[in-house]
Amino acid sequence: FTLPERLDVDVRLFDVLGREVQRVWSGVLNEGSHSLTLERDNLVSGVYLVRIKAGSSMKVVKVVVTN
Repeated sequence: FTLPERLDVDVRLFDVLGREVQRVWSGVLNEGSHSLTLERDNLVSGVYLVRIKAGSSMKVVKVVVTN
């Protein structure tokens, strides 16, 4: 994901029922492109939603985990 400026960012992983599974990142990131890696150790195969909140913006991305 790309940030237009330095922002407070919160990235969380949810199952398809909306239950939070994992906090991926929480903190301040500088402007520019960023990538994060999910810790898959405790995840079962399936579809998940990643919610990225940056400042007042929010985006949800679907991811598929296979083991």
